[in-house]
Parts: sequence; structure tokens; C-alpha cells
Amino acid sequence: MRVLACLEEVGAEYELVLINFANGEHKGPAHLARNPFGQIPALQDGNLMLFESHAISKYILRKYSKPGADLLRESNIEKSALVDTWLETEAHQFSPSISPITHCPDAQRRLRPKTRR
Repeated sequence: MRVLACLEEVGAEYELVLINFANGEHKGPAHLARNPFGQIPALQDGNLMLFESHAISKYILRKYSKPGADLLRESNIEKSALVDTWLETEAHQFSPSISPITHCPDAQRRLRPKTRR
């Protein structure tokens, strides 16, 4: 969800590809080439392949950064450190709490593969 939020925030064009966990697609060679742990998310941007949602999110925010929209605050080390603190807080506090909501069957039915923008 955090990767999708970042893509939407910066207005990037993207293609959402669903992986069928029930039939083991996530452990197949094609997906393991994208994510060696057989998990989601994974991002392919040209020849670049990334996995782990925080790394992907930071890449997206850096790639689409523009004057006045430096969401990672990388031009200021103190502000950037605060962003990092809250990213870690989100990962360790918020994510475990929200997971049951975002990964429930009803939420999954509402998510459909589509190309945005």
C-alpha cells in the first residue's frame, strides 16, 4: 500500500501486476527474479529491479522529486532525519496495526489490476 500511495502522490504512471499466491506464482522463477524472497512488492523501472516497500517508495520519491516537492527533505539533513524517524515509526508501529484492515478479503476484492493515469 505504501508504494501505491507514493506513486499516486507523485502522479507517476504505473502498471499494477497482481501475483497469484494461491497457485504459487510468487515462488516461480519470473517473480523470484524480481524479488528473491518471493514476496511483494517489487518494482521494475527499465532495467532497475527493486524490492522492499521502503526502498521502492524512497526511489519513487527521489525520482519524481522537484523543486518545492522534496517529500524526503533530502536537501536538509535534520529534516531528512525526521522523515527517516517517521518512516521507521510507520514500519514498526502503524503497519502491524493496519495490516488486518488492508489485507482483509473485502479490501483485496476492491483492489483490481489496472493502469493508472
